[in-house]
Amino acid sequence: RLDPGDKSPQEVGCFRHARRKFWEAAVVTKDALAHYAILRLHVLSEFEKQWASLAPKQRHERRQLASRPLLDEFFGWAPPRLCARSSGTRPGSKCVWVRLSQRAALCRFLDDGRLRLENNASERALRVIAVGRKAWMFCGSGVHAQAAANLFSLLASCMLHDLDPESYLEAMIRIVPYWPRARYLELAPKYGFRTRARLDAKQLAMPLGSITVPPAEQQPAPS
Repeated sequence: RLDPGDKSPQEVGCFRHARRKFWEAAVVTKDALAHYAILRLHVLSEFEKQWASLAPKQRHERRQLASRPLLDEFFGWAPPRLCARSSGTRPGSKCVWVRLSQRAALCRFLDDGRLRLENNASERALRVIAVGRKAWMFCGSGVHAQAAANLFSLLASCMLHDLDPESYLEAMIRIVPYWPRARYLELAPKYGFRTRARLDAKQLAMPLGSITVPPAEQQPAPS
C-alpha cells in the first residue's frame, strides 16, 4: 500500500493478464460472457487512456465515478455457487477464478491515482532479462543474483527518467565514494539531472580526485 503510515505490502493485479483468460474462453469455448468481459475491459482501458495526462488526484476521482461502477458490474457476474468451477482447467473456469479470487488485487488501482491498470511497463523491462537469461545460466549465488536484480532495477529507472544508463553509472562511480550515505537518495535517477548540475563540472570530468559535496537541499515547507 502507498499510504505513508502503512508499510505492509499489498498485491496490485494486472488487467492485461486477467483479460488473457477471457480471451482464451472467447476463442476456445465461444463463451458469451467472455466476449462481454472483453468489451467491458476495453471500456476500462479507454477510460485510462483518456485520463493518462491527469494528475493522480484527478485520475482517482474519475475512477470513482466511472471505473468503480463498471467493475462492480464486472465482478457481479459470478455468483458464489460457481466457486466449485473455479478449480477447473477449461478456459471458462479460469474466467470464474479471475472474477472470484482476484477482485481485491485487480481493483487495487482504484484506491490510488498513481497505480496503473496494467503492468505492461514492468513486463517490457523484464523482457530483456527473460530473453538473455539463457546466456547467464548461473549468477554464482543468491547474493550475486540480488546484486544483478538491483542493477537491472537501477538501469530501468535510468530509462524511465531519460538518462543514459552508461553515463549515469560512470558518474555514480565517481561520486558515490565521496557522497554521504544518508543522502544517497539524491543520487537516484529521478534526481540525476538536478544533482549533477550542482556538482563542480571540472572535478567530475577528472578520472580521479575528490568530489566536493554540495549542501543538502532544503525541503519546501508544507503549504
